[in-house]
Amino acid sequence: MNALFDSFSFRSRLQEQVQAAVDAVAVLTDAELVDGTTSDVADRLFKAHLPDLPRLDPVGITKSTEMAHTESRPVYGFGAATASATMPKTSVVAFYVPFTGEPKWFEAIPSQAIGDRPRGLLQETSIKLFVPRGTKSAKEVHREFLALLERVSDILKALAEEREDAKSRATEALCLAIDDEKARREQDREFMDELPYPYR
Repeated sequence: MNALFDSFSFRSRLQEQVQAAVDAVAVLTDAELVDGTTSDVADRLFKAHLPDLPRLDPVGITKSTEMAHTESRPVYGFGAATASATMPKTSVVAFYVPFTGEPKWFEAIPSQAIGDRPRGLLQETSIKLFVPRGTKSAKEVHREFLALLERVSDILKALAEEREDAKSRATEALCLAIDDEKARREQDREFMDELPYPYR
């Protein structure tokens, strides 16, 4: 099991993708540039470039029981840690939570503090969350899973809020870039129309 939301900065990746949306204005076709209002064009660019965050599907959750490693501990040599060893496997209930959207965002670190990251296994269309069984009752295992699922949902909501905040702050700059590109192309058309030869 690995910690989720623990690999790369969401803020940095978000800034890169906002800039990609602005840069994409220059390569829009004329038809794309005038298709709708400036806000319509901006919305399409944001949709194409901003993160498609995962959306959990609680209705499709399935389960299995298996043996798995649930924690690791350091191994000490001559007074210093020399390696890391995994504790013996234990019986766990694995819950498979399907989702839509891009799986890579389960690895993004939100800007706001989120405390300990939930642990699980990221798969292409689902995340696998584990609850150690031990001597717990089925109700206790279910309760623990629901708390874990809520934790994942809360972090995804935090990422979504951060994305919307970045979108809101970047909207003015993107709309300005679109209007500037429209004006530039209109000037180019007027210039070319003054020349006496037909277009190719």
